[in-house]
Amino acid sequence: MDIDLSYTHEVKLKIKEHTLSRIRTSLEKNGTCLSSSNYESDSGERLLRFTMLADLEGAPAKLDIEFRIDANHIHEAAFYLFETPKDVNRYTLKFYAIKIFQDILSSDHNEELRRYTVRTYSRYYSCYPIIDSLVVNFDPRFLLKPQQWNVREEPLSEQILMLDVEVHAVNIEQARNVAYNHCADVNAYLSVLLDCGFEMVNSEFRIFNIKDKFGIVRSNRFRTGVVDEELGLLVKDNHYGLKDLYDKEQVDSYRGGKVSYSFAGLREDGGFDNYSTSIFDNFSNDEFLDKKFTDHKIIAPQGLKERSAPPQISDELYYLNSPLRLPSDTRKFFKAIASIDVKKRNAILACSRLYNLALTVGRTQPTLSQSYKVCAVEALGLCEGKGFSDFMVSYSKPGFDKDLTDYFYSVRSKHFHAGQFLFDEYNIEFQREIAFSFYAKNADFVNFSRYIRIAIISWIRINLLKTV
Repeated sequence: MDIDLSYTHEVKLKIKEHTLSRIRTSLEKNGTCLSSSNYESDSGERLLRFTMLADLEGAPAKLDIEFRIDANHIHEAAFYLFETPKDVNRYTLKFYAIKIFQDILSSDHNEELRRYTVRTYSRYYSCYPIIDSLVVNFDPRFLLKPQQWNVREEPLSEQILMLDVEVHAVNIEQARNVAYNHCADVNAYLSVLLDCGFEMVNSEFRIFNIKDKFGIVRSNRFRTGVVDEELGLLVKDNHYGLKDLYDKEQVDSYRGGKVSYSFAGLREDGGFDNYSTSIFDNFSNDEFLDKKFTDHKIIAPQGLKERSAPPQISDELYYLNSPLRLPSDTRKFFKAIASIDVKKRNAILACSRLYNLALTVGRTQPTLSQSYKVCAVEALGLCEGKGFSDFMVSYSKPGFDKDLTDYFYSVRSKHFHAGQFLFDEYNIEFQREIAFSFYAKNADFVNFSRYIRIAIISWIRINLLKTV
């Protein structure tokens, strides 16, 4: 059979103990191995060949992968497709190859794992901080713990949610990788549970209006972030922005972590050829974080059984001037996600990520927000082979306004494909007495959001919580 598409990934990777056995393990993390062979080439090098069923960014494909090795190194891997799926090209194979080699490298350590409890920090907006703390006992075990603030009558009040995750890893960097990625997904799931957007804390210099002792308001720039007195951390972000609160050198450092420099040359077509990448440690506090997150442990909050909470996930919309509570079936929701089949798990994860984008990135962009909600439903419908309209019919209440939901599907298409903004983002009318378009579109916006939430929560109740 003729090769339809190929890509060769050139890399000189030193073979350590267990490296060769980890090749197959890494491949099977990203597909199903159908067959393998091992033979010697004319030049005396060995060739390891695998036939795989793999997921290439959502496109299932059968491909051959051939590793060229000698006694000390893996020199390259060639990826061959004999029938190329739609929307797959050599860049798809390139990033699949990089994922394989990254897994081989990150797994190539000794087998001894250490337990860490890593804390990450998320933010959300509400007048009220979440008052519930909750331990979810599935792999990985984690604790949701809000940082308590006084209630403000301003809906756009920043609130902080802390997530402690138990991780078994070979070092602090790998532990933080696992914890960060897990918490990013927890943020997405929480957005569906609570109809509130959650995003990672990301520090920046912002302008604040401060009233001095004479009552005069002045503007000044200050750094945002979080002080965690419990762990003694100054939090600028969840990457390299965790600093020892009591170490002046760390606190005053504007740079931290690893810096990557790429060296490239300009091509005639306007692109760049990347020649090499250099990485160096700019300012490391790994030793400090290693001890901090080794000593830290999850402590279950007291009084969980007696807490008063909503009985189940609500399909009502959340308004930022209302109290925010974790429903009592939050644990059941997360445990169900851990146990359902992969197709459904991937669908609800993709749906949740898109729903969270609608509530965070789309917070001030209504057309973008509703377009992402359409995409969220489309992603969830994939596991049942249903398009947007069919999914809405299947999981909505009888008599819902289908014309309205179909209209918003066209809004999504016009926004992403033609750059249209259909909610007057560029046609603001401050004369509210005659802003008839605003009133009508705002009413339709709310109703559509309601229909979307009812459909998604209905799917969750049926497929995850087994309730109606």
